[in-house]
Amino acid sequence: MERLTVQDKKDILISSLKSRYKLQYDAIQPIPYIKDRLYCVDKVFVEGGTEICIVKEATKEKEGRWVRVDSYKDIFTDPRMKAKRRIIEAEAGYGKSTVTLQLAYDWCNGVKESPFKDVEI
Repeated sequence: MERLTVQDKKDILISSLKSRYKLQYDAIQPIPYIKDRLYCVDKVFVEGGTEICIVKEATKEKEGRWVRVDSYKDIFTDPRMKAKRRIIEAEAGYGKSTVTLQLAYDWCNGVKESPFKDVEI
């Protein structure tokens, strides 16, 4: 029996993740009571209203200031964001799940403008 290399295992994991994510981002139901119409997230995702919280490290202030950004992609690319962790918060219905599905779509499909286009895993 042939042993799998670490790279083989990583390739299997990535392939499995992409297959699973595709099932999720390809099954968006924008109108909940219409069950027979499913869309890909890139067809229903609407850009806008995204803000990031900028916290100054030097002052050790607990409260940051919210700044509007041009795109959801700026959550990961804005140079003012120093922390590695991203927390997405909003009221129900504001699109937290949809933006995460859009990010999954970007990663799986190597979307050119996406900060996730070159992320291995």
